Amino acid sequence: MSAFPSDEQRQAIVRAAAAILVVIACATAVRSAAFAAELRLRPRCQPERALVLLGDVAEIHAADGETAAALAKIELGPAPVRGNLWQLSCREIQDVLALRGVNLASHRFSGASTVAITAADGPPSPSPREDRPVGNATIGRATDLVRRAILQCLEHEGAPADAWAVQPSLDTQQARLIAESSSELSIVPLADLAQGEKPFEVTLRGVGRSQSLRISARIAAAPACVVLAEGLTRGATIQAADVREVPLPELLRGQSGYFARAAEVIGLETAQTIAAGQPLRSDMLRRPLLVEKGRIVTVYSRSAGVRVRVEARARESGSLGDRVVVESLADRQTFVARVSGIREVEVHAASNRADFAE
Repeated sequence: MSAFPSDEQRQAIVRAAAAILVVIACATAVRSAAFAAELRLRPRCQPERALVLLGDVAEIHAADGETAAALAKIELGPAPVRGNLWQLSCREIQDVLALRGVNLASHRFSGASTVAITAADGPPSPSPREDRPVGNATIGRATDLVRRAILQCLEHEGAPADAWAVQPSLDTQQARLIAESSSELSIVPLADLAQGEKPFEVTLRGVGRSQSLRISARIAAAPACVVLAEGLTRGATIQAADVREVPLPELLRGQSGYFARAAEVIGLETAQTIAAGQPLRSDMLRRPLLVEKGRIVTVYSRSAGVRVRVEARARESGSLGDRVVVESLADRQTFVARVSGIREVEVHAASNRADFAE
């Protein structure tokens, strides 16, 4: 018996091998069709924009061009500054995509296990989001985040946060990165935390990397306000022991009308009931009433060097220097007089006398 296969046996072997290849090809085609796209990671990349996109780190192959374009525009994070290297692993890319709502089971990953990302040689081009103007809301949110982080630094140094006024200075790119980043923000002072313009380093820590920004902020003592040590009812006269000076709450800064020094309110009278600890505004207090509505007052009238004294009834209440309407007891005529003392008013007959309708 021959050790070599016959012609018929050779043909049978060839037919079986061809069938196996067809099965393998079909299985490969079915497996490829099961994925919406294949993401083949590059070993390295130099993004030209300030934000790293998925299309920068991976070749994206998909039967649907819209799917490939949408995946390519997904943002992975800010590009590293010149001289820094960002090693981004396949697992970290998958984590970011999952956070962006991408169904990882629908896509296939291949290529390099880690992408080395470095800054481009030239200045970065604007990212798709950076060609939009930065709105006041974005700047305000970023400024508030940085301000609160700096206040936490001050508290850590033993200074009460409400004792300071902090005003960060951010450019538009810094404001955008801070306001729109989902990364954790931390801040480190680069100088002592005394008053004045101080430098800080802001770090945005994301998945597998961090981004550092150099900013400055002005630190100053918070504006003061006057509060009551204990609540007072309407009509109470404020004494020195009733008030104290404290930092004005942050929410009220920028508003006018609040007293800053205790000496400004001593001797004034409350125009309403005021709770303890409430910052005092000018509309809450008044000078003590020297003339009360409905009470008899003495009217001093001066004319050509002659001083006449009569009595009248006050139609209004008033403090020293206020102009109030009074009514003559003799003929019930009304006229305006200026409060000059306790239950005393004065009028210059030649210029101030006038009748007023009731």
